[in-house]
Amino acid sequence: MAEIELPECGTCKLIWECTNGYEYVAVSPQDPGSQNKYLYPMWNDMCVLKDIFFGDEEVKYKYSSKKFRYVNSVEGRMHLWRPIGYEIDELIKRVMNL
Repeated sequence: MAEIELPECGTCKLIWECTNGYEYVAVSPQDPGSQNKYLYPMWNDMCVLKDIFFGDEEVKYKYSSKKFRYVNSVEGRMHLWRPIGYEIDELIKRVMNL
């Protein structure tokens, strides 16, 4: 885990890893509700992360799962995902045998 200074939410905790065929970046305000202006990273914050960790032509995903599958291990954490070596539509076709 590292720290990064983002334009809207200030000092944030940062995780970057490659696991299970995905590149993953997660960020959360260091101390939600006290020194930071926002409880969650804002759009500009996520754009900065995208520009740091992903190329201009790479597709990145921020998605929400079904509510019963929510896991909130860290309050205020936002995520970006990218499959390694594939575009998401290729993975969908592979899984559905299209």
